[in-house]
Formats: sequence, C-alpha cells, structure tokens
Amino acid sequence: MASNIVLFNKPFGVLCQFSGEDKNLSHYIDIKNIYPAGRLDKDSEGLVILTDDGKLQHQISHPKFDKEKPILFKLMAK
Repeated sequence: MASNIVLFNKPFGVLCQFSGEDKNLSHYIDIKNIYPAGRLDKDSEGLVILTDDGKLQHQISHPKFDKEKPILFKLMAK
C-alpha cells in the first residue's frame, strides 16, 4: 500500500495537531489517519510533513535517526 504524504505550509497561530478548541490542522486538512512528522510551535510558520506511514513518521521525527532539519528564523524587535 502506498503512503500518503502531505506537505503543508503551516500558518502562524495554528496548532500542529488535529484536536482541541484552538485553530489547528483540522481547519486546513481533511484527510483521515494522517499525522504530522514533528511539530512547529503555534507561534511559528513553515513546512510540516504529514503522513499515514508510521515508520516514515518515526524516522523523520525521532532524534535517534539524526535527520537534518534546516531552520530559518527571523527575529522582530518591538
């Protein structure tokens, strides 16, 4: 069976989960049994990889696999 993989540009202010009362992934993605491989903070925006393949999700998110995950950030002064 082929894996489903979704690349999603998570907006600022969205939780990286499918449940809860706050704005979350379910407001944007209507695919059953798909889960994020890693997380971004609510106050972050950027690429989130979602999949229904538990093995792939584990390989992407677990630190023991030492996957490089480049991060670019911008600091804004008030």
